[in-house]
Amino acid sequence: MATHLTEQQDPTTTDFLRWSNWLPHPVVLVQRDGRWRAANRHWQIFSGLTLGASLGSGWQQALHPDNKAAQLEHWNACCHTKIIASLDMQFGEAATGHYVWYQVMLQPLDPADETGLLIASLTPMGAGKDREAELQARIAVNEERIDALELANAHLLEESALYHQTQQQLQAATVRLNHVIAIQSELAGATLDLNAFLQLVVDRVRDVSPANIAIIEMVEGDELVYGAASGLAEDFKRIRVKTNSSLAGLCVQTKTVQVCSDAATHHRVDQAVCAALGVQSLLAVPIIRAGEAIGVLMLMAKKKRAFRQVDTQTAQMLAGLTASAIEHQFSFDANQQLLNEKTRALDVLEQEIHHRKTIEADLADSVEHTRKILETSLDAFIAIDSEGVVTSWNRQAEQLFGWQRDEAVGKTLSRLLIPPDMREAHDNGMKQFLSTGEGPAIGKRLELMALTRDGGQLPIEITISAIESRSGWMFYAFLHDISRRKQLIEQLRQMAHHDSLTGLPNRLYFYELMERAFARYRRSGQLLAVLFLDVDRFKQVNDVHGHEVGDILLQAFAQRLQQLVREIDTVARLGGDEFVILLEDLPSVDVACTVAAKVVEAMRVPFAQGDQELQVGTSIGIAALTSPDLTPDEIVSRADNAMYQAKSAGRNTFRLFQP
Repeated sequence: MATHLTEQQDPTTTDFLRWSNWLPHPVVLVQRDGRWRAANRHWQIFSGLTLGASLGSGWQQALHPDNKAAQLEHWNACCHTKIIASLDMQFGEAATGHYVWYQVMLQPLDPADETGLLIASLTPMGAGKDREAELQARIAVNEERIDALELANAHLLEESALYHQTQQQLQAATVRLNHVIAIQSELAGATLDLNAFLQLVVDRVRDVSPANIAIIEMVEGDELVYGAASGLAEDFKRIRVKTNSSLAGLCVQTKTVQVCSDAATHHRVDQAVCAALGVQSLLAVPIIRAGEAIGVLMLMAKKKRAFRQVDTQTAQMLAGLTASAIEHQFSFDANQQLLNEKTRALDVLEQEIHHRKTIEADLADSVEHTRKILETSLDAFIAIDSEGVVTSWNRQAEQLFGWQRDEAVGKTLSRLLIPPDMREAHDNGMKQFLSTGEGPAIGKRLELMALTRDGGQLPIEITISAIESRSGWMFYAFLHDISRRKQLIEQLRQMAHHDSLTGLPNRLYFYELMERAFARYRRSGQLLAVLFLDVDRFKQVNDVHGHEVGDILLQAFAQRLQQLVREIDTVARLGGDEFVILLEDLPSVDVACTVAAKVVEAMRVPFAQGDQELQVGTSIGIAALTSPDLTPDEIVSRADNAMYQAKSAGRNTFRLFQP
């Protein structure tokens, strides 16, 4: 089932749906004649109306019948104005059967009014509208009871004050909501590069929250980097903080909102920085992409307990838009040329559609027009009949799968695209739909593997629709290649698990590998050991030759380590000049000592750097897993202690931990 209401998938409607479904209330795209073009999912949840029943003028059936004529007259008048307009409307709620008053804000989608479209935002008025009706009824009764006017007047004034207070609160909430909607519209329509977009977010979030300072921090390895900042923190861009020791890091690690009501009491807050900025409360919201936290939207205020639940919801909405912008940036960078071609094709297509609508209205031209749209689409389009036989195959399908149109038409889809291990499920799904009218894939966006003509498999995203005609069911599918998206996801996973300097597994990934190794040890009882080592006299290299040479030395050191161990062994960098080696399937601890001796001897060989040589060395501590009750932290700690014993023994040697 679709999660929004729309008949037309033009670019304007698509952009509207992309941001409107983030909103927690009904939002509608309206034509100047008052008819609805699209609505977000919250309208369908509230009204219970289907897609066909709501669009056009069908939405009017949800209006209260007693004042429907007056509301429609006011609605049509507001739709024809070119400025922001407000009106009150009473709609029926499907879940309760009650009618609820909404304040409806109408504003042009384009400030220049080039599209002729309006955005209608429906804000529930709560009990305020009902209280107004009740108040008017009481006034009427009091007019009939003049003898009790003084007693009733005092009560009436109290009710009136309460009503006006409610109205003021509602108006304030409406103003804030409209401000949030305006910011959403601005961000959803922004065509800036990613850095400029992030800056726009931190600039605007201060307008709709008590924050004095706003920062966006992005995850890089085991650190967070300031990507955009506003307020007093504008000069902090590119500053790095450790994930394991900051409030933003806790937000990333838990993927949850973190609120600090008093900066002086939280162990994860940098007291010195907060004091310098005059900050007393903080709100951290994770930026989630593909289920992973890739950054944090951090709000800071100069007052304690400054942030409320509504501020958290606003920040979460902006964090979601930020994640969408980042996703869009990845797609944009990977497909810039295709997007430019699509834009040019859409411009030509829109001109053709406009021309044909003015001079042709018969069915034959409409069919030809539809065929041209599908033929020039950048998505592959395939149509099949109820027997699974291909009846339509566009040019993009030819390019994507390798089969020419005349080769594909007339063959079954199973033979052309469905991998052998999925054909039974495909056939069963077809049979289920033909017998019940329902299927697990109809109307949904799915990611699947498809065959190509050369026998390869291609990851695709597919959307299938079913239409019943006099000749039977027809199925229509749009498909596009998502290989690049999969590659980007894998690249992000690689970045999250590996050290950016050496390419080795980082601390987080090493401990994950340790947990797996411990599980294998508990099953097989095969000995494993950890070697903890660092680079002797590394600080001297940095002080004499500089950090750039130090980084080159660490890279060469890591490469030499990898050459000294087996494929099943793991070399990782914990940070700085500290490295670890995980050895599995050992016949005895003596083998670990042999490996350590080989590493010490190999590191005696100087490292070439330009026309000079760097003579360093390494100190190694060894700890073996002797009990299934030990934890990875305990084994690493034992190896670390043994390494310091090696350093105390004069460096460039190794020591085995002795309990």
